Amino acid sequence: MSMDTGGNENIAPASPIFAVYYPDDIKNSPRVFYQSVKDATKFANSPESRSKVPSGARFRRFGNASEATNFFECGDAPVMATQSDNTATASDPAVNFSSIDAKSMNPLKKLIETDNLDGFRELTDSNPRYLINTSGDTASIVQAGFRFNALHIAATKGSYRVAEHMLKRVTDTDYLVMLYGTNEKDVQFRKANIIDSYLNTPDKSTNGDTPLHLACKWGHVEVARIIASYGQTIKDIKNQYGQTPLDLVCSRYSGEKKEQIMREFRTILHSFYVAIYRCSDHSRPLQWIVSSEYPQSSLASSTSHSSFLSPIVSPFLLTAVAGPFPSEEQAIQFQKRWKVKGLDRRRKDFDRGVEKVGRAMALEEDVKWAESWPFHTEPIDVKSNDGLEIIEKYLKEKIINEEEEGEFEDAQEEWDDDHSPLDGSNWNEGDSLGSLYSKMEALSMGDHSVLEEKERENEVKDDDEFFTPPSSPPPLFLNHSPSKMDSDVYEVLSTMDQSSISRFPLVKRFVSSMDRLDGVTRLNLPSLTSPRYWNNSPNSTRSRITKGIVPRTNMLNRLTDVD
Repeated sequence: MSMDTGGNENIAPASPIFAVYYPDDIKNSPRVFYQSVKDATKFANSPESRSKVPSGARFRRFGNASEATNFFECGDAPVMATQSDNTATASDPAVNFSSIDAKSMNPLKKLIETDNLDGFRELTDSNPRYLINTSGDTASIVQAGFRFNALHIAATKGSYRVAEHMLKRVTDTDYLVMLYGTNEKDVQFRKANIIDSYLNTPDKSTNGDTPLHLACKWGHVEVARIIASYGQTIKDIKNQYGQTPLDLVCSRYSGEKKEQIMREFRTILHSFYVAIYRCSDHSRPLQWIVSSEYPQSSLASSTSHSSFLSPIVSPFLLTAVAGPFPSEEQAIQFQKRWKVKGLDRRRKDFDRGVEKVGRAMALEEDVKWAESWPFHTEPIDVKSNDGLEIIEKYLKEKIINEEEEGEFEDAQEEWDDDHSPLDGSNWNEGDSLGSLYSKMEALSMGDHSVLEEKERENEVKDDDEFFTPPSSPPPLFLNHSPSKMDSDVYEVLSTMDQSSISRFPLVKRFVSSMDRLDGVTRLNLPSLTSPRYWNNSPNSTRSRITKGIVPRTNMLNRLTDVD
């Protein structure tokens, strides 16, 4: 979306904007503002822009239109032009990491070129500004001449391990919060611009190639596959000569099996996906979508399906995706088979029957697979290394939260003891007969509880010298007590090579906990959305919420996203 200011400084959108300028002639630059890096990049590399400035235009982020207009009027040198500038614009937070000058980028460049993942990880974790230019929320420039970011270099050299890690890092919310020193809400907007800058920014050579152009040109299939796996990647973007990445496949490759590699590229660049979307309040049927791009997280994000939307109903959310398929016909045939088998299975397993069928079909036909789970925001393959890492991280956070909740409960119990019904402080003159009866009953129960508690304390004192700690850790589940979600995740993990799981101690402990349940019990565990689960789980999150112990965390916020 663009806004032509016409020199009017009063046009000031609430969110940050991007403006394109000509470095050699800032005052005569087009005063058109954009709300995303993607739109700014497209204009900067359009034939119109190239015809006026052969060396290429630049873009910069501003807090509002007034800031951008002042920049054009004064013709100041842009902050983005030099990464050694330590000052932040008024719209930027104070960053606690020092800026990286061009010379200091050389060690990073060497690590990328040699695909030295350990060295790359250590260096970029020590200072995230090696990867991110905080002045514009864009990729840092590593090689000044062609204005290569880290992904341009990895794509040229085929450094797929580094490429994969860097893209995960610049989309990691915790990493961005650490860099900017703000919060999750703030970095969400920044994240979208940063990843778009990495994936779709052309270099400043005479070609104007994006990282995907370079990976295709040099025949680096794995790097191209990683780049294309991100939904923000523009796979048909054109360089200065009007060439798409597909046009350049293997044009500079001189190795073996060229034809085979070219076929792989065609699958990556011209592929199709099959996805299902569920309405979060279950008010409408499933939607089955065949797409030439990786599916959006919700149909609300896709203008082609806007007819499904209404302001009074919940949106359709992506719950499973299979692909890529090399042709649209193959994707359509997969969808047809999946739909027939899936709807039949759904009658027996409303929660996840369709996904189970799709997962089995994807495994049988050697197609990549991902599905949504309440403990993560995006579809994942829980059998993959990334999926196992996500479960491990979730379980770790769950244990930490439960320990904190336990401390709160101890304080709550101590307060309850000090304010028990025995002291009469809870008797009010205006109490109804029914409430007085309830309090008398509680008082009576309280007397017995005190006696029983003292008896238990005496027993514990007598047995203290014989106490031995448990030989194994307590059971570990995805929520406070086992549910059908645990059973569904276990069903997937139990088919894996256990040596892969052993590298994740908490995932291994979860699988072991589920192993201890007999098959009938696992089969009949209640769904998280079932009243039976919450009624029979006194220590569950929701029951603790009703006691005022636990805030509404991510798990409960996502329950409505699960059928």
